[in-house]
Amino acid sequence: MFTLRNSHFSVQILDPAADRHYLGSRYCTGGYIYQIKDETGNDLLSGPRFGEAAFNVFDGQGAPEVFVKAPGEADAGVGEEVLVIGVGRVRRTSTISPFHVRNNPQVSEFAAWEVECSEESLVMKTAHYFREVKLSLTRTVVLRDRTVASLTRLENRGETAVPVRWFAHPFFPLTQSGEACTFSYPLSMPVNPGYYVNPEGTIVMKRDYPWEKGLFLKLEGCGNAGRLTVRQRHPRVGEIRAECGFTPCDCAVWANSHAFSFEAFYEKEILPGEVGEWGITYRM
Repeated sequence: MFTLRNSHFSVQILDPAADRHYLGSRYCTGGYIYQIKDETGNDLLSGPRFGEAAFNVFDGQGAPEVFVKAPGEADAGVGEEVLVIGVGRVRRTSTISPFHVRNNPQVSEFAAWEVECSEESLVMKTAHYFREVKLSLTRTVVLRDRTVASLTRLENRGETAVPVRWFAHPFFPLTQSGEACTFSYPLSMPVNPGYYVNPEGTIVMKRDYPWEKGLFLKLEGCGNAGRLTVRQRHPRVGEIRAECGFTPCDCAVWANSHAFSFEAFYEKEILPGEVGEWGITYRM
């Protein structure tokens, strides 16, 4: 693993080549934040199976990121490949439609990354060439004072438009009170068995829900409301303030008995010659 350090935190980032046992078909393999530790070595991030003996590459941990749309997925038959951006070539092994990496875990060729590491930043670069798709992807993680920034730059070098749908999936430890996060503008929560919003506007996990089975819930109200800030309650640092450097098209929450996560989605069709740039910043 690579590690960025200062007097406040250390940020562990997976090595896409040396840490393959932590990687699968789901999460972007470059700039994958595996853990953030405070000055005394305490873990500040969690995961769906955090603390259990076996690491599951689909569930992951820390603050990974996902490219949802896979070029080639619409017409790939069983045994054929698709491109999962930031991961590499993934073999379709399931007949389940639509394509999802949950059902297709076999990576036939991982992306190769060039790595540049300085005192406060790590930059990883890769290129994808798949059918008519030609992409240059740069992932940058910066640790500065009490802030960790995860930045993405995607350049379309081909001659066809590439639809991108991406989301950040940070996992946080649970609070004793069940309080999770507050959004900077109102988002509507559908009726559900596990979450409620308290009078202060904070999403709270209900104590009587069987959290070992997990609960995903899509929220309503994103799209035109501007950039989003999430105030995430945290049992060690009190609060982590996550600032999205983009206007989310969708937002969701997910939790189980080990972790809580908010998911902020970015969507854009990147035209030939165009560059897409976005990121998320965690202030602690």
